[in-house]
Amino acid sequence: MLNKKTEQTFILIKKQSGMIIRIFLYLLIFSSFTFSSANITKERRTISLYLDSVKSSTTQLYRSYGPKTARYVKDSRYTNKPVYLSSSKGYLDQESFTYDNGIAIIALIDCGQFNKARKLLTILSDNFSVLKNGKAGLFNSYNMNNFSYFFPTVSGKMNLLRMGIDGSLIHLGPNIFVALAAQHYYFKTASVEFVEYLIKVFKWVQTFMHLKWPDNRSGGPSMGWGWGRRWQEIFSTENIMDYYAYILNMIKMHQTGDKNILRIMKNSSFSIKQAVEIKSNINSWLRYFLFNQRGTFNRGARKTTVKDGKNIYSIDITEALDVNTFAVCGIGIKNLINMGIDPFKLILNTENKFKVSIETREGKKFTGFEFTTKSGYVKKRSFPLIWWEGTASMALACKLLSDYALKKRNKEKSKKFRVKYNFYMKEMNKFSKQIMKSRYMELPYVHKAIGPKDDVHPYNNSWSLPRSITNNSHLYSTASTIWRYFAAVGLNPFKP
Repeated sequence: MLNKKTEQTFILIKKQSGMIIRIFLYLLIFSSFTFSSANITKERRTISLYLDSVKSSTTQLYRSYGPKTARYVKDSRYTNKPVYLSSSKGYLDQESFTYDNGIAIIALIDCGQFNKARKLLTILSDNFSVLKNGKAGLFNSYNMNNFSYFFPTVSGKMNLLRMGIDGSLIHLGPNIFVALAAQHYYFKTASVEFVEYLIKVFKWVQTFMHLKWPDNRSGGPSMGWGWGRRWQEIFSTENIMDYYAYILNMIKMHQTGDKNILRIMKNSSFSIKQAVEIKSNINSWLRYFLFNQRGTFNRGARKTTVKDGKNIYSIDITEALDVNTFAVCGIGIKNLINMGIDPFKLILNTENKFKVSIETREGKKFTGFEFTTKSGYVKKRSFPLIWWEGTASMALACKLLSDYALKKRNKEKSKKFRVKYNFYMKEMNKFSKQIMKSRYMELPYVHKAIGPKDDVHPYNNSWSLPRSITNNSHLYSTASTIWRYFAAVGLNPFKP
């Protein structure tokens, strides 16, 4: 049954003539349904059920992919050809990526499940302090089913996590998302339990190699370290944006005036002056080094050489979707405007560059967003991909822009971006229901069903995407599923 306000809207449609007015009012009604509190309650119940279905009762970690996964790897010790790795249960089925757990905790906190969030934050913050080859930090991935019971963590608890498939990689971004989750925990519960851990993260990042201006001012930190590339000399825009959001939240925590916060910060020698300086320095790097004349952000940079005692960097100009959606969500709309960057134009540029439409083998059509532009993937694949995690971050960016424009009383611009938001939400929901046949609104990482012998890469120079152990079968992705939830309820994971 329609409520009184909706009935009046339909009467208005009947009285007015013209197709434009009819379409406009239809979209307005559809938008009001999208943002209803009943929908948010339903979404919270659904994501809670999903997380329960992929949770380890032992380690509290969440499975990242499933079910039944396979993977190719290259191991130069044995052969230059890819080696096919799988098991009867699936090669990635027991893998839990740190980034996925960070965003899972944020979802738990939003659902009011503070005890579950606290348990996992306790385990992750404990493992952060365990030295790995002399360095602190969380590995990129862990085995989700078992602790390494032979050794305790620094707290003395027998909750040492076992290294996962990414080996010794310790990257900035995944660690920062766990820290962002701890910040959400403070702002939602007022508990200072994880503030010391947050300060450890702050000091830990200062040990990273940083981009440098000619006058020796610092820019953003590098990606981290571990096997493979020289990660300490590679600078990821996405990772720097994550860190920037974390710094903003640390400043916000200090500004609350909470006596317990101020006491812990003082006892732990946390410098708010240094945090503000870092914010200012990253502002400059993002604006003058990582933003480009194409109207989008560069993917990153690499230290290439030292000349006359100064660091020389090469810019990675590969187009990447996430650095642009994360700019709106992580840097923030007001901060972008203060940098002289129009966030509305940024997202329109992003939409023009990355939006793709595909047709599935079932003959169904969907629209979403690519990892990169065609030049960024054409050496590795001949077809476009819809990246559902990235599509959800784009939908969220559109919603944030719509809300901001409405606050500024620019109704026309607000409606424009709300229509975009509604459309991309509809595409995700349709794929989840029609293709995934989901119980909990699961989404795969990409739209394509990747079989055991397929070798699909998001970028020309990147990793191979997870495969199903059987042909024509999609793997669900915890990251995609949670980001769809963020978009559905309008939750910005960067901003507690």
